[in-house]
Amino acid sequence: MIFSVSNEERDRDLAYRNRANSYIRKPVDFERYKEVLKGVADYWLSLNEPPPF
Repeated sequence: MIFSVSNEERDRDLAYRNRANSYIRKPVDFERYKEVLKGVADYWLSLNEPPPF
């Protein structure tokens, strides 16, 4: 997962080419930033099901 301030297409492309499975742009507004972080944590810690090994 990439968490970046960049919204450049080339940066997103590079991230996905390097096997990132998510690219999230950090909001500038602190309240929105906290909401995004909560959503990311909820997804990765509660909703995501890792692949079987």
